[in-house]
Amino acid sequence: MENLPLLPGNRFSDVTRTNFIVPRTLSFKNGHRIIRVPRFGIGQTYKPDICLTEDERQLLDNFQPELIYGKVRVQEPRKFVPATLFYDKKILRFYGYFKQIIHESPLESYRIRQVIIYYYLEDDTIAIYEIPYKNSALNQGMRIRRHRISKNDQNEPYNWRDLNLRQNLIIYGTIYRICDCDQFTREWLESEGIELQCSESIPSDPYMLKLMEKNQNKFKDILIEEKVIDKKMDGKILRFYAMFNNQDHFRKFIIQVYLIDSTIEIREIHRNNNGYDPLPIYLRRQLVPKDSPYNIKSFVNLFLDQREQNKINYLKANDFILGEHITIFNHVFFLYDCDKFTRDFCQFDINRLPSISPHSEDKTKNIVRKSIENEQRVLRYEAILESSNEDDRCRRFLIVYRLADDFISVYEKPLDGYGCLTRKFLERVRIPKPDSHPDAPIYYQPNDFYIGAHVEFYKHRFKIINADCFVLKFIEENQEQFSQHVIDSFRKYVCSTENQKSN
Repeated sequence: MENLPLLPGNRFSDVTRTNFIVPRTLSFKNGHRIIRVPRFGIGQTYKPDICLTEDERQLLDNFQPELIYGKVRVQEPRKFVPATLFYDKKILRFYGYFKQIIHESPLESYRIRQVIIYYYLEDDTIAIYEIPYKNSALNQGMRIRRHRISKNDQNEPYNWRDLNLRQNLIIYGTIYRICDCDQFTREWLESEGIELQCSESIPSDPYMLKLMEKNQNKFKDILIEEKVIDKKMDGKILRFYAMFNNQDHFRKFIIQVYLIDSTIEIREIHRNNNGYDPLPIYLRRQLVPKDSPYNIKSFVNLFLDQREQNKINYLKANDFILGEHITIFNHVFFLYDCDKFTRDFCQFDINRLPSISPHSEDKTKNIVRKSIENEQRVLRYEAILESSNEDDRCRRFLIVYRLADDFISVYEKPLDGYGCLTRKFLERVRIPKPDSHPDAPIYYQPNDFYIGAHVEFYKHRFKIINADCFVLKFIEENQEQFSQHVIDSFRKYVCSTENQKSN
């Protein structure tokens, strides 16, 4: 059948064939197109008679298109980067101002308010920030939040091509004048083919110029006085050692008085595991007002009026006296010592800092010695409440007396069978005697507490019925501080308790 001529009627096709794929004769090698002789016919039928000559085989084996055309450079497609990522954190910054019209004011007709205009390239949004001016009493800061702003009635947003120097920008009825820009904005706009105008200076506020001219002579006088002070008192500091009682224990501080400008700085002396944050500065260097009608409650409002500010009396170096208390912002500090320079300066300039008398110095040492030696020592007494109510008479209390600062605290002991814990009845405080005068109070002392004594704390009467072992030991070691009837009461109580135990 294959040798018959290809005439009509002499050709018979295989009806069972389903594959009619034409073999490929063109191919690529190393990026170049080459001709390949197929080994199979249509439908992947094998053709054994197809063979190559020796020249054709040698040509195919030695064919290297790189030697003729060179290596093919395959260009990789560029990666797609969205605009929000390409322009991320790229911001155009312009500097300008706007005028605020002031009506019915004899001092000014308008104000110059400086702003910074931010243009975000990633989404064509604009934000306007007003540069704040201290003590101006104006709403400043973020003036227009970041969003797209329309430039016409067709709601077309502003584009970076619409921004240039020395032009007006109308946003929500306010005219902003663009005067200058930063270096990045200038370089970016010039790279995009925008020709920037020359920058212009922002005009000064006329009201501020009037104030500067009015106070120019006053400022000159102040500068001259400061120069004179700098030559005499520059670098001279008075250093005082002080204590402050916060009802828990004494805290030690260093108070530094700068003679150049009478400013005060307070530093705290920290100890290990004292429970406070290790911050070195307790009060930053500043002027401190005295206790006067201008106290700390109205101190903030004083700077609104210059005339009221001049009436403030500030603490000076001559207000610090050893052995005395000084109040700084409602905190009472006790001055117990100073350094050598402060003592020498006191002797040379007695008007600034009075010298310390021997009696005052002994008093200071006694107070400091008492607070240090008795910091952790307390006297505990058991007492009952004297009341007409039968339930109150059954209550038991613990009176704690601190020897370091004469502070007293009262705790209520739990009753048997109730299961409650000890409760605080009275906060730690110095308690005056009920028969003392309020202007000259007489506070309770350890000599006032003994077995059978009656004490009154703020209209509550207590009767002492017992004491701990440390109270007895303290009285025996310090008999010169107690009267004889106090010592006898404790001795009788000890004898009675011993007899009861022996019986």
